[in-house]
Amino acid sequence: MKILSAFSKKDEVLPLIDAGADELYCGIVPYAWEAKYSVFDTLNRREGYGANFSSFNDLSAAVRSAHNREVPVFITMNGLYTPGQYPLIRRIIHSIELSGADGLIIADIGLLLSLRKWGFRGQVHMGTGGTTFNSQTALFYKQLGACRIILDRQLTVGEIKDIARRSAAKVDLEVFILNTLCSNVDGFCTFYHGLPVASSQVNALNRKNMKVRFFKSYDPDYQGHGCSLNFSKEVFDLNGKKLKSVALKKAFLQGDIHKSCGVCALFDFNKMKIKALKIVERGAPLESKLRDTRFVRQAVDVLKKKRSLSRGDFISAMRSLYCQTYGFKACSGFSCYYPSVFAKEGGK
Repeated sequence: MKILSAFSKKDEVLPLIDAGADELYCGIVPYAWEAKYSVFDTLNRREGYGANFSSFNDLSAAVRSAHNREVPVFITMNGLYTPGQYPLIRRIIHSIELSGADGLIIADIGLLLSLRKWGFRGQVHMGTGGTTFNSQTALFYKQLGACRIILDRQLTVGEIKDIARRSAAKVDLEVFILNTLCSNVDGFCTFYHGLPVASSQVNALNRKNMKVRFFKSYDPDYQGHGCSLNFSKEVFDLNGKKLKSVALKKAFLQGDIHKSCGVCALFDFNKMKIKALKIVERGAPLESKLRDTRFVRQAVDVLKKKRSLSRGDFISAMRSLYCQTYGFKACSGFSCYYPSVFAKEGGK
């Protein structure tokens, strides 16, 4: 299993590789895109220069640095685009190809078809925005040119196992392993994945006749994009009977209570021949990225070095490693990517 780590600056490449990354991914928001669409139209669902490159020269330097260590680099182009944006999208992708990057992470089926028409030669990974919940969807994207499918956060280990059994021999599969656990389905979510916008920015755009309007949140503590809002979730059975109501606070969504993690499932993923493990958070500080990468590297190495380890013993070791790495007294399972694993082992 390959460890896929995020980066947003060229100086982060070598430290992440030294920390254990097998593959890297990043985003770019070139000046041409921001000048035309501002910060409100997301190119890759992570706006802002804290999470993206802005210069193709810097991107090219980062790719060369990674390639010198034989590590591939993939670029996120996982927005949903309108027909009028495709001429600029095509120019951006051409520049990405010139940078030497190894492929794209996308979500737009129209872009997937266009890449084939344009003769794109790099790898194409269909991201979670493609909402792959079964093997037929995975194989469908494979037929259209995708070589890797990033499975949705909401899938259980059992569901991933079924998809892998039916399709892993034909198309590579990638799963989330750390950070940014969310209760919403990524491909169906309409929350704004942008940045807080100052009134001065809105006024400047209005002066350019872009006619930007915002509706203020009733949450007085609101800061950032839609995922930072407090909201509640209600669950009903097929007869309309309410099963539960859960208040989801910002502390949970932002990982302040426990760090979102799925390493206990690595024992199962290893048997499923999962290709890659994705560590999320392009905009995180470098030290956080390095700690996350080292953590997953240690977890994967346990599987490699201790092949006789039982499933239960592996999970116990992962919980200890998790607490040791992030300073928690215990693994509560509250922010577990794959809670069925936690429940099956009794939440010990």
